[in-house]
Amino acid sequence: THTQSLLLLGIAYLREGLPSSYANAYSVFKRLILHKGDQPEYYFFLGLTCQKTGRLQEAYEAYQKALGIRQDFLEAQINFHGLASNYPSWKGLIDFEKNLADHPVMLANLAVLYQRMGYPKVADSLFSKAINLASNQDVRTMISELSKEAKNGK
Repeated sequence: THTQSLLLLGIAYLREGLPSSYANAYSVFKRLILHKGDQPEYYFFLGLTCQKTGRLQEAYEAYQKALGIRQDFLEAQINFHGLASNYPSWKGLIDFEKNLADHPVMLANLAVLYQRMGYPKVADSLFSKAINLASNQDVRTMISELSKEAKNGK
């Protein structure tokens, strides 16, 4: 069926692991939910996509919706409880990030934290944002070096 083909396409995008693929997966899962919002798998895969891209609040809500439809959905339970157990600290990081929107060095330090926590895509996004916000070349260079060190595990 058309919806099954769309679901498989979304999963294929998700497995590619590229930023543009995640964006495509997100669009596919949102479209599936609009078309037929009573399928817990659609919310699960939306949650997984959001989690991979650092949209933790949205991931949390998507897993919650999947479990609201089917309480025995094991994968959604695992991901939901994993996020829920870390949610207060994640929420704190997200709020912290919003408050640092005009502070490139602080954003870069937050990016290091995300890198160490195993979220390199979120870290890369914050490093890019920090470099773009930096007002002089010395600060941009320092942030670039910090980014390289974080990626190399230093």
